[in-house]
Amino acid sequence: MQQTDTIPITYNKDSAALPFRFAQGKILLDYWQSVRLGNDIPKANDFDPMAIFKLLPDIMILDLPDDQTIRYRLAGTATVERLGYEPRGRNVLDRVDEKWKQPLFDMFNMVARQNVGLLAHYTNQYEGDFLARIESVLLPLTPPSDLPPRVVMIVNSKEFGRTRTLTGFLHELEGICLFDLGFGFPTAA
Repeated sequence: MQQTDTIPITYNKDSAALPFRFAQGKILLDYWQSVRLGNDIPKANDFDPMAIFKLLPDIMILDLPDDQTIRYRLAGTATVERLGYEPRGRNVLDRVDEKWKQPLFDMFNMVARQNVGLLAHYTNQYEGDFLARIESVLLPLTPPSDLPPRVVMIVNSKEFGRTRTLTGFLHELEGICLFDLGFGFPTAA
């Protein structure tokens, strides 16, 4: 993904210096680091969401079976509440405005296939035109053989009530920070 006027991208080689706004993203990253085998990306089978139980309501595990799909494999209860339905098996891109579909897929694809982490700050729209500032952290997981690439994601915001239903993903993108997981960046940073 290339930086554009509409998508401000920064690169961070030191994951300890990431601009987290919520502690949950850092906790997820720390757990992810703890289940790595050496310098490898954690295997999906070794990543136990129950080990980070207090984060579970906001955790998602997604896969990318083709170049048009970001499929929910697991969605925490807070995600289900925000969406207003159980999304397992559905495509994230079905709820995304057309202008964001390709950039969003590119972000997930970069994380899943090029082994970088991603920290994003953006606004989502909820019922009643309520806007909430969101922080998401995306990290790659190695899937079992012959299965599509996977991403674990956490979504945090303290600015909306759990009773509000999401009406629009990515209302406005504030910025993206790609961070090195020990493999460098796929393009010159």
